[in-house]
Amino acid sequence: MKNQMALTGILASLLFGCQKPDPSFNLAANNETFSVAPDVIEIPQKIDILWVIDNSGSMATSQNQLAESFPQFINNFTKKRYDFQMGVTTTDAYRGRFAPGEVWKRTLRKSSDNELFLSPLTMDVGTKFINMVKVGINGHGDERAFQSLEDVLNEPNNQSFNRDDAYLAVIIVSDEDDFSNPTTAFLDSQYNHANLIPVSYYHDVLKQVKGDENFSVHSISILDESCRTSLNNTFTERKVAHRYHSLVNLSGGHNASLCEDFGNSLSLIADTIIEKKPPQTSYKLNKEPIADQIQVIVNGQTIPKDSVNGWSYDSLTWTITLHGQTALLISNGGSISILAPPKNPFEN
Repeated sequence: MKNQMALTGILASLLFGCQKPDPSFNLAANNETFSVAPDVIEIPQKIDILWVIDNSGSMATSQNQLAESFPQFINNFTKKRYDFQMGVTTTDAYRGRFAPGEVWKRTLRKSSDNELFLSPLTMDVGTKFINMVKVGINGHGDERAFQSLEDVLNEPNNQSFNRDDAYLAVIIVSDEDDFSNPTTAFLDSQYNHANLIPVSYYHDVLKQVKGDENFSVHSISILDESCRTSLNNTFTERKVAHRYHSLVNLSGGHNASLCEDFGNSLSLIADTIIEKKPPQTSYKLNKEPIADQIQVIVNGQTIPKDSVNGWSYDSLTWTITLHGQTALLISNGGSISILAPPKNPFEN
């Protein structure tokens, strides 16, 4: 679907281009209408996605379902031209803390072409993701996604994955819960144990790594007893993921059920991430406007000047940029009108 962009005002003008963040000029006469595809005007947003996959003995079916449903996760990111990096680790990556011979687990799993993570430049990204997330079922039975993600983010070998200017999304896929603690003890179901590290600690870890509002945690796990009971006909030690759910809720992420369709769950998680980091959209004018007379109208509604969910103007580059929910409306096919009377309408 293409956006219909009508620019009005005294010789109002808009610069747009062809698949370039810095597009070329076109002068628009009064009421002249242009058609611009959304992907032409979107500026790639950086998102680093860390998958923490349970590699214990009961997870074969879930890993297969995750692999098969991957297209329903990635399609929106490729369509909206996100600059993504996807890395994969396991719920026993923390084992290097206690076993020197397992320090290697902290390094992200590599693709068949020895890539540390997948990106828009990756050839055959779908096939490589399938191979990477099928992490096997021979991992440690004391699953600790929290300590594992902390160690992976701090691992020097993964330095190129965690970009300072990128949004971080962590996705945990597990049929257990987290019992991270500073010892080798398996605190299975001991939610009140003195050594159990509080969920809030890991929320603070992510804030220290990424800053406020620049990350979210999501899970595909067991949400309730009904789901746990239905899965326990093959393995009886599965658990409702109370601690995973707490961290997800603290970060504003999405909790999906291991008992529901993986494709729908992955689509919902992708939508949640995109809502938190919408595609950024910019329009460059070919004449300097009267700044305090700029009006931006999206879907017939006047949008306020607001760097969070509205628009902003850069006087050095004569560029109007949409932010947050406004940018999301345009990326989904909304219509936009920009009224920008030029300071000197008769200058070339």
